[in-house]
Amino acid sequence: MIALSVAPETVVDTSDWGTRPEATGLTSEEFIWSEGMDFAANLVKVNGLNTFNTPSIASVNNQILTTPNVNVLYTAAIVDTTGGFTLNLPVDNSRLVTAQIINLDTHTTPVHLTKGGEYTFSSEKFDNHVGILVRIGVEDNADAEEQIDVISNELSVTATNANPLPSYDLDKLLATRTALKQEFAKSPMDSSGGMVETTDKIADWEKYTLISAAGWGLSAEERASYKLIPGPKDLECSTVTFEGPVVDTNANGFYSLTIYGKDMFLMADESNTIKGDETGQIEVTVGPKECKEGAENYLYAAKPWNIVLRAYEPEIEAFMNLPTATVVTQ
Repeated sequence: MIALSVAPETVVDTSDWGTRPEATGLTSEEFIWSEGMDFAANLVKVNGLNTFNTPSIASVNNQILTTPNVNVLYTAAIVDTTGGFTLNLPVDNSRLVTAQIINLDTHTTPVHLTKGGEYTFSSEKFDNHVGILVRIGVEDNADAEEQIDVISNELSVTATNANPLPSYDLDKLLATRTALKQEFAKSPMDSSGGMVETTDKIADWEKYTLISAAGWGLSAEERASYKLIPGPKDLECSTVTFEGPVVDTNANGFYSLTIYGKDMFLMADESNTIKGDETGQIEVTVGPKECKEGAENYLYAAKPWNIVLRAYEPEIEAFMNLPTATVVTQ
């Protein structure tokens, strides 16, 4: 039987960190490994191993996490790589279709696919278990329903082996996660450098560990990047002006603006997002329904709001240097 993965040996010096994970019982590497095992264990409980889950459409009544994405369907599988595996990714040249293969031991992404097709991998460059995160772009709820059918019929993974996941210390993980999230909240940071191909490319281990605690499984910034556009404290008609980021349309990249309440949950299922790939200055009217009249682009707000700008397959340097969006009340 092939040996199961174990927590990596300690190599990172955390002596000058704001919060040391060792204070709650784990090294940095052990914490990252435990986060991967926890994500995998929770998914396997529902799905089993080597099987994708059925995605659901984000809505006001279906939002488990903050900032749910209404422009992309997500599905994931935990896969045993030890004997190799084959991934069948739906082929659709008209929409974003990506697969991010994440090493569970180290929270790294050695492979990120941007086209559908059949892909066969040996165990090289992968941990014993990986998480495969698939993202498929959708236009609206009706389109999303159709893509859920596509996913059930065309997305699959076949692995030679199905070795169980190793055990991990959940109590230590939860205590360390809580402490690191509290440290993260002291000075929120962007996600740049928070996902790399291999551990030798990690430039800042403290930041990498904090990002793992704040949100496991993010894409590298050249695959998906985000900016927050804070709204005013009070609800009134507002105009948001932003610069459309450059995206790789050959990979069906796009950007979107999605509106949330100040709690970062969806407020409505209609007029909650705008999607595009054009560049240049773009104006969006935001506010109650009476603000919509005459607006070319409109986002509905029933209460004070924030907006998240997402860009998939962005030109990353240009995205990082985008001018700050402006918000003017009418």
